[in-house]
Amino acid sequence: MLNLLLVSLLLVGYTPARAQFPINESFTGTAAPAFSTGGNAALTRGANDTGYLRLTSATGNQAGYAILNI
Repeated sequence: MLNLLLVSLLLVGYTPARAQFPINESFTGTAAPAFSTGGNAALTRGANDTGYLRLTSATGNQAGYAILNI
């Protein structure tokens, strides 16, 4: 009986954890204020006003990062 009560309490109070959230950044400008970048990370402007976050160029032994400032 105690086991059933404990399981019932756990199920009633259960709320799923959500780790994902949307980020809307175009990366088309010269800076992305919501992000801190370092290493070889750079913003690029693509064709048709599409931007990209490039963490490294196409050479070896590089590192780059982007941290979302929330």
